[in-house]
Amino acid sequence: MTTNLEDRLRSDLPRLARLIEQGANEEPTVVVPTRGRRHRKTRAIAAAVAACVAVGGVTVLASRGRHELARPSNGRVVITNRWRALPPSTVGPRGNGVVVWTGREVIVWGGYRGDPNAPLALQTGETYDPTSNTWHKIADNRWAHPGAIGVWANDRLYVLAKNGGAEYFPTTDTWRDIALLPDETGGGFLGAAWSGTTLFGIVGGRDPGTISVARYDGNRAAWIVGKAEPTSLLPGLSHASTVWTGKELAVSDGLRSVWAYDPSTDAWRALPSLGTRTAWSSIANVADTLVAVYSEDGHLRAARAAGNGWLEIADSPKVPVAQPIAVDGHGTMYVIDRSGRGATMRADPSTRRWVPLDGSPITDGVNGTAVWAGTGLFVWGGLPSGTPATFTNPTPSKADAAWYEP
Repeated sequence: MTTNLEDRLRSDLPRLARLIEQGANEEPTVVVPTRGRRHRKTRAIAAAVAACVAVGGVTVLASRGRHELARPSNGRVVITNRWRALPPSTVGPRGNGVVVWTGREVIVWGGYRGDPNAPLALQTGETYDPTSNTWHKIADNRWAHPGAIGVWANDRLYVLAKNGGAEYFPTTDTWRDIALLPDETGGGFLGAAWSGTTLFGIVGGRDPGTISVARYDGNRAAWIVGKAEPTSLLPGLSHASTVWTGKELAVSDGLRSVWAYDPSTDAWRALPSLGTRTAWSSIANVADTLVAVYSEDGHLRAARAAGNGWLEIADSPKVPVAQPIAVDGHGTMYVIDRSGRGATMRADPSTRRWVPLDGSPITDGVNGTAVWAGTGLFVWGGLPSGTPATFTNPTPSKADAAWYEP
């Protein structure tokens, strides 16, 4: 079987390279606030399928797992047969769940079911071990919130919601509440990130229309709030995203605006806008480089921060991803669609295009999430479209989680 597959790949690779070369004819776009968008065209060279490709410091590892290249009638190259359904969890499908990778297992906690007979927010959770392909229930937290934010911090999970939080210790399977935000903040948590040594929370500022960064001091069991910054990031905005880049805390409002905060100087700076008609955006840290993924006029675009602008690294038209959520896959950029309408995608910098990862065994769902789990992409599928207003069946017929192995 392996010999036949290798023979097929040897015969298909030249044709695939020619196909890629024909489509790769656009140069990255640099966006500079004072001069707008510039376009330059040059000839692109098709890269070998099994090579490791680096574009501007963002490295994408070529796929080496078992797979087949399918070429539909429209000429689009898709990658299939790398998905597998995970065993059903006992917690069942849910939206807005906290999902983190500990280095050994995935923790899924909280979220909501959308069932009028179930609690608005769930206090339960489980862990998934990819080595044994098994689930294990964890202790319930004392409280929950349908929009809780989760951060893995070395040996514990932090969950933050409104003006409070808790930490979960897998080694003892126990929860403990942490300090509340001080009264000087004007709103609850909007985002959070772990720097490797410090837990940061993005919170509403005292003055309307501002945000601040709160640093958690575990020794003093207290939050220390920094300088406020005027932003468009509003309380209750569910699609904001926050990442630590290695030096700064980057914050996106989920639309066009991105800011960066330097904790060493307690200073903010605004990054250029992500286009003029961006409908949804998400940011991720890829190899200590800030990368933004956004949908605009039917395109799915990705760009990395480059000086006083953005350098485009992927752009595909007519991609049905309405609400992209960016996931760093150990140097490869993946995107899932929070709207539940589009397929999971992977950025290919050799062509500067998005490759659809067709064949997912889970039902497309709203408010799903994903995390890179060591060697593969763990996708938590979310809930059926219409939740909670028209959701009547809390148990979809397909698996609630899936695994993609490059």
